[in-house]
Amino acid sequence: MQCILKCDPEEVISNIKINDLKLSDSVLQLKIIILISKKYLIKIDSVFIAETLNENIESVESAILFWAKNGLFEIIYNREVICQRKNRKSSIYNSTAEDNSLFLREAENILKRQLSSADVSTFLDLKNKEHLSDSVIIMLIQYCAGLNRTNCRYIYSVGVDWAKDGINSIEKVEKKIKEIDKFGRLWRKYESIIGFEKRSPTAKEKEAVVLWFETWKYPPEIIKEAYDICVNSKGKYIFNYINKIIENWHNNKVSSLEDIAKLRIQYKSNQKSKGVSYDIKKFEEREFSVV
Repeated sequence: MQCILKCDPEEVISNIKINDLKLSDSVLQLKIIILISKKYLIKIDSVFIAETLNENIESVESAILFWAKNGLFEIIYNREVICQRKNRKSSIYNSTAEDNSLFLREAENILKRQLSSADVSTFLDLKNKEHLSDSVIIMLIQYCAGLNRTNCRYIYSVGVDWAKDGINSIEKVEKKIKEIDKFGRLWRKYESIIGFEKRSPTAKEKEAVVLWFETWKYPPEIIKEAYDICVNSKGKYIFNYINKIIENWHNNKVSSLEDIAKLRIQYKSNQKSKGVSYDIKKFEEREFSVV
């Protein structure tokens, strides 16, 4: 006897009355539910279940018929059966049970917990709707678990972003993770310089930090000097102000604190030649103010 899963076992169990379960058959009936849940079976074969549970085939088929009567299975009589969940996501049925079972078990190993039916549906949506391969989804789960973010909704949101960005192969995932790790190191360096509590960067901060450290190769002391100028002048951290200071230094070919000192001396000399008193604060505001 073969049959196909019609809906989530939890749905059927929640609607079953205790009196509907025959005491003599209830243990086997529940064993079958546990088996299909653990192995994520969608297409069920009575011979396979009998061998796996070490039960006789007649008892297994009787238990299957019980669940079929209660809406869990649909018996296959040498014909194709199209099975859909009503009012629920149907992605759980779009792939073969054997393939799903392998990568979902691996997901459980990574997350160190048994997946709920909602978790399974979430991961299969990434596979069937977002068209991410099993290997990419496994790498995604490993990446999120490494961040201690094991909530499936978080994993799904990252997966959707990856799919939108075309990150759909092992090579692209590896490249993406390297980029994320690299920026993480740069941002932690910036946080340390500025004295931030741990927080997420804005899009402009992301772009600027990469530019300062990676493209312009500025050392930490240059960034710290710009920050100190900002705080001394404005009394608080203003990213746009700091960014403008560093941009102006770059335009003036500044690469060290000595170069900054030379700029100040040059400014002071120019002010004296004009008969104007030197004011470092005004210099900073004039040279680096954000307009």
